Amino acid sequence: MITPGTKQVYQVKTGAVHPLGAVPDEQGVNFALFSEHATSVELLLFAEHDDPEPVQTILLDPVINRTFHFWHVYVVGVK
Repeated sequence: MITPGTKQVYQVKTGAVHPLGAVPDEQGVNFALFSEHATSVELLLFAEHDDPEPVQTILLDPVINRTFHFWHVYVVGVK
């Protein structure tokens, strides 16, 4: 959870290809998706489901966050 009015910057790691979707663990959340034609992917993180603006936008690097047609990133501290 992010305190309203503060800008949170989460640490990101490469992440895992599987399982697909958003998979939480004790340290954060792994995000993985499949897209045969995507040339870029952005992950937008919001403090609350109805917030108009994200607290952080993570641009996935195709060199380290893509394996074949799978895009993946691990965000430390997200719940």
